[in-house]
Amino acid sequence: MSKKGFFIAVEGINGSGKTSVLKAIQSDLESLSIPYIITEEPRGTDVGLALWNILHSYKVSARTEALIMSASRSDHIEKVVVPAMDAGKHVISDRHAASTFVFQKSDLNFEQWMKLTEYATNKLEPSRVYILDIDPVIAAQRSTARNGISDKFEELDLTFQYTARDRYLLLAKKSDIYKVINAALEPENVAKIILNDLLNILGVTKNS
Repeated sequence: MSKKGFFIAVEGINGSGKTSVLKAIQSDLESLSIPYIITEEPRGTDVGLALWNILHSYKVSARTEALIMSASRSDHIEKVVVPAMDAGKHVISDRHAASTFVFQKSDLNFEQWMKLTEYATNKLEPSRVYILDIDPVIAAQRSTARNGISDKFEELDLTFQYTARDRYLLLAKKSDIYKVINAALEPENVAKIILNDLLNILGVTKNS
């Protein structure tokens, strides 16, 4: 029977460099022949994509938005994360529950968010959540130079990005699963820092 895989998430404000870092991590894991999958929230399943489209097609309340995101997360855990882990693959997710607390404009306090998250995930939480921390001004400059799918959460003003950063740092003080990484560094250097910590979690020695 395969050894159960680990669940890892990468988080950060818009423009923090998640895409570049994830690509670098993916390359490293492949070179080490480590079984893994890269996935994302909220568009990691067909249901998640449908719910994401609903959020971009209809005006809903902050509470409804939080519940829709949690429903998407539940489907993602059931259909993608757990099956991959059970198959012995490590799951690297581009965003997870922290994004709901950080970006959604709901009135959920930390305790309410925790209860909602525990229900949606059946109390499955990542072994590590990497928070790519960066000054929103620098992040905004990065985002301006990037083309891609328009995302309502990526069209928020700079003031909100500072609020989002503060919320991420608040989460980092709440649990040891969060690790704050200086994302102002070059993406390859950020990836190296994460990889070293990740290999330690996985119990893998590089070049062994």
